[in-house]
Amino acid sequence: MRPFPVWLLVVPLLAFGQSATAQELAQDRAPRFLLALDSRLTPVDIERTPLLGRRLSLSLNGATIKEALGEIGRQSGLRLAYGDDLLPPDARVHLRAEGITVVAALTDVLFDTDVDVVFSPNGRATLVRRPDRTQGGTVTGRVTDAKTSRAIPNVSVFLEGTRWRATTREDGGYRVTDVAPGTYILTASRIGYARQSQSVTVGAGQEVTVDLALQAAATELEQVVVTGTVVPTERKAVPTPISVITGDEMEQKGYQRLDQIFRGDMPGAIAWDNGALNYTSDINIRGSSRLGFGYVKTYVDGIEIADPRYLVTIDPSSIDRIEVLRGPQGSTIYGSDASGGVMQIFTRKGEFDTRSPQFEAMASAGLIESPWVQKSHLDEHHSLAVTGGLPGFSYRIGGDYFHQGEWAPGFHTNNTSLDGGVRGTQGPLTVELSARYYGQIFGWPLDPRFRDAGYTYFSKPFDQTDDIKQETYGIALTYMATSHWQHNLTLGYDGNAADYYLNRPRFTTPGDSFVFVESFDVRKVSLGYHSTYSVPVGRAVQSSLTAGADYWSYHLSAFYAASAAASSGVILSPSYGLRSKYDNTGYFAQEQLGLWDRLFVTVGLRAEDNQNFGKDFGLAWAPRVGVSYVHDIDNLAVKARVAYGRGIRPPPPGDADAVATPYAKNLANPNLGPERQVGTDGGFELYLNRTGSIGVTYYNQRATDLIDYVLVNPSTTPPQYQYQNVGRIRNKGWEFEGRMHAGPWSLTGTYSVTTSVVQQLSPTYTGDLQPGDQMLHIPKHTAGATLSYSLARTAVTLGLTHVGSWIESDNFALYGDYYGGQPYRGSGRDYWTTYPAFTKVNISVSQTVTKRFSLFLRSDNLTNNSAFEHDNLNLTSGRVTTIGVRTKL
Repeated sequence: MRPFPVWLLVVPLLAFGQSATAQELAQDRAPRFLLALDSRLTPVDIERTPLLGRRLSLSLNGATIKEALGEIGRQSGLRLAYGDDLLPPDARVHLRAEGITVVAALTDVLFDTDVDVVFSPNGRATLVRRPDRTQGGTVTGRVTDAKTSRAIPNVSVFLEGTRWRATTREDGGYRVTDVAPGTYILTASRIGYARQSQSVTVGAGQEVTVDLALQAAATELEQVVVTGTVVPTERKAVPTPISVITGDEMEQKGYQRLDQIFRGDMPGAIAWDNGALNYTSDINIRGSSRLGFGYVKTYVDGIEIADPRYLVTIDPSSIDRIEVLRGPQGSTIYGSDASGGVMQIFTRKGEFDTRSPQFEAMASAGLIESPWVQKSHLDEHHSLAVTGGLPGFSYRIGGDYFHQGEWAPGFHTNNTSLDGGVRGTQGPLTVELSARYYGQIFGWPLDPRFRDAGYTYFSKPFDQTDDIKQETYGIALTYMATSHWQHNLTLGYDGNAADYYLNRPRFTTPGDSFVFVESFDVRKVSLGYHSTYSVPVGRAVQSSLTAGADYWSYHLSAFYAASAAASSGVILSPSYGLRSKYDNTGYFAQEQLGLWDRLFVTVGLRAEDNQNFGKDFGLAWAPRVGVSYVHDIDNLAVKARVAYGRGIRPPPPGDADAVATPYAKNLANPNLGPERQVGTDGGFELYLNRTGSIGVTYYNQRATDLIDYVLVNPSTTPPQYQYQNVGRIRNKGWEFEGRMHAGPWSLTGTYSVTTSVVQQLSPTYTGDLQPGDQMLHIPKHTAGATLSYSLARTAVTLGLTHVGSWIESDNFALYGDYYGGQPYRGSGRDYWTTYPAFTKVNISVSQTVTKRFSLFLRSDNLTNNSAFEHDNLNLTSGRVTTIGVRTKL
């Protein structure tokens, strides 16, 4: 007895998106319609074959398959030739349909019969037994650059709408195995290149070779990003400016610290060189979205970092690419703490189907010049990584060691890191695992200026050890339910621990016989899920809807012991401790709509609950809306965009509580509220073929309730402080960026004008800021440029960072009050000063000696500029010159 007409189920599934397994099963059990040409069988274009599209009226109740085929032939004029032993004699057909097409009727009648319909060029149709489909075929080939013919590694090659995919090796080769026989669309995709697709027919047990030559992306508009969009999206459809830098670019420029990308590569951003205290970063994007140390919310392989100030602990050699979104629009997807921007870091995880493990090693050594000591000191950096993979599986494991000598009195550092990543694909499921560990031990520097001034506290070196540990672990799962429907799940842990302590009493005075110990531990566990359904709505409309939820739990514990007799074992001293735990839960939805591949609209909304918002605050809402329009004029592509967003940042744990230490008394502030930022940005981008681009952005954002650490009463012992919301600050400015390519030469540049001004202060605010003030440590002008010259074996990169003047405290003078007995000037504002602008230059040269061996030379701070950064307590080094080797085996 024949089953219910299966095409009534198969067709709706194909139309609305079925699971990959269901689609493959239907393809495997249904007949194929093939055309015999030159001893080859190719799929019939059903839409262009009028005979197969004819409409029939069938009423078959218990008919044999032979009788059913006869009735179809009678009404359509189609005559089928076949042997009597080809069809099951006892099978019965039950089919009643009005207006059914010939192809749909044949699909139903011949379903599960293991036969195909083959047409000859003269129109004759024959039923033939299908070859054994249990034996899969193979698609193999090589992907190269269409212009240079060089192999392109890390290209994603996949059969659209199925589970079969692979990644190209270093030689550009790929191999997709166990493919069910059929005809597919083979697509190759990689950032920086235009996608290319080609039809391929796979036979049972056969190997098909398809070589692809990719064209470099005609413009950056065709590059694909995921930050702020969740799903891979071409940049032309993104309504907010996204900055992308690859690991290869960081290597070419000689970057040793991740935060160096914020020193001229990205407009509107500044990362200060923290010099001897280089264990943290200090990054500000578009003015002040917070006070004090600046940072950008950071994810590593989808795992949120517990304290983004420690992003410098990430080894640059482990990074595949970085994407940065400026402004609060990312808050809709990434939630609280994203009001100042979001950075996503994607690490390397090897390549599928490599013939053998690949080893990469780097070793370098050099000298650090310094204005703080009389001689130069050693700088060395070494790394080793191994990558490899099997079909559907890849891995990378790496290690890094970094050492700097005593270029400031008492300072030295030893940094070690380990990282690893694994990626596996099985059917529609992709699993990625990542892990990293970082350790740093360094000595606390002594400022020789205070020692030379005769300040007693600085009369002897610090024998202080600082020990930092940082680790991240994560798992990410992607499930392609259909070619249109994708599910993503991430689970991660990030932790940061630090110990600071004196090893022995300093005895700067006879009574200076005590030591101190400070320790803290921060942990964040996160879980996130989102689902995206992308589907064309007609020929001119593309729709992508994403909905998701995320949760994280934050734990902080801290301990400080002053005037202790020992820094290890049982510690007896006046001390204080802090323990804080809070959770965050968010829900979001975002729709991306594309019209005629020109007009793109993004709309999203997030609801979020955080215990640190305050018990009466309720949910925080983060809306987002943006529009992008792209128009081509001959060789010129123009993109115009405008976007609006709102974000929020909860008060740091413990800021609202009363805390007493031997050095300060922090008053409780039960009314301390979260910081917020809301605003718009808009601009345009011009792309001239492949030779260059220009981007201009204007932003106008309002930051309110920023939290400041305010000195309330300096006359008490200890002095009294309080965390307060200071009022409203206006962040607005212009961002310019450009690229130009001409033969072996390339030039990139950025220039930014940032106005970050206090507009209004809270009535309870008692600090130093006044309406009309430019925010501290925010330079109004910043710029950067990179000039590169690249030939087949030689590459030279010259980089420039310019930072305009800024206002910050003269902390050297303030220390005169703290330690030198100088009279206090009356307020912190009286110590403000304007720091002069500076320009620093870097150069990097690399020379390929053999296919597997290269040399490099780089010089940071080439002109030996000794200008202060951030403030005059920040000891920075002079010129650092290193030479090194790289090898790949």
